[in-house]
Amino acid sequence: MRPDQALRPGPQCIPLERIGETLDERERGHLAGCARCQAERALWEQFDAATPDADEGAAVQWIAAELKRRRSGAPVPVRPVRWWQRLSGLVAAAATLTVAVGVGYMAWRPEPGLDGVSPATTVYRAARVEALAPQGDVDAAPRQLAWRAVPGAARYHVALSEVDGTLLWRTTTDATSANLPPDVTARLVPAKTVTWSVTARSAGGEILAESGPLRFRVRPDAARDGDRR
Repeated sequence: MRPDQALRPGPQCIPLERIGETLDERERGHLAGCARCQAERALWEQFDAATPDADEGAAVQWIAAELKRRRSGAPVPVRPVRWWQRLSGLVAAAATLTVAVGVGYMAWRPEPGLDGVSPATTVYRAARVEALAPQGDVDAAPRQLAWRAVPGAARYHVALSEVDGTLLWRTTTDATSANLPPDVTARLVPAKTVTWSVTARSAGGEILAESGPLRFRVRPDAARDGDRR
């Protein structure tokens, strides 16, 4: 899943009006695996646990007084604003923005790779793995995935998934191709689109290149062609 999709509410996501309430068993199970709902729940808990300070109390009193003045039609009182008050407001706004960006980054950060990468490991993503086949519409279910060699790569991690991200199969090889098991090939029926990807790693585990998601499908009319033959 792309990072920009992690915060998009899905059909199973908990509505915002219920995020702070007692959740049922289904909602708790969804919360355990949904980054978006976890972020919303964390923000709600932080807000709910916050203790108002003296400035917030003064703000509430000012709002109440302003509402009372407007109902009575009294003139607006003019209060001088000192430069240090403006500066403190800017600092508070900057701090709020920093927290929001940090929470967003944590929610968008994708899951680690198949083997995981140590925090101290340098990751290189300047190159891309050039895939050979399959891509696009194919005449029959492929029995092999193939790509071009990446200089310095010691092994390749290969993954085959449904278009919704459900993993169908994965493997690791030091070759530039991977044979699909018969039970996996049998699931590649006509008109079904699937994706596959290759990640090249060095002997030390650094990511040297990635193919990104590659799509293919068996042509919808492939079954009819086979019947005619």
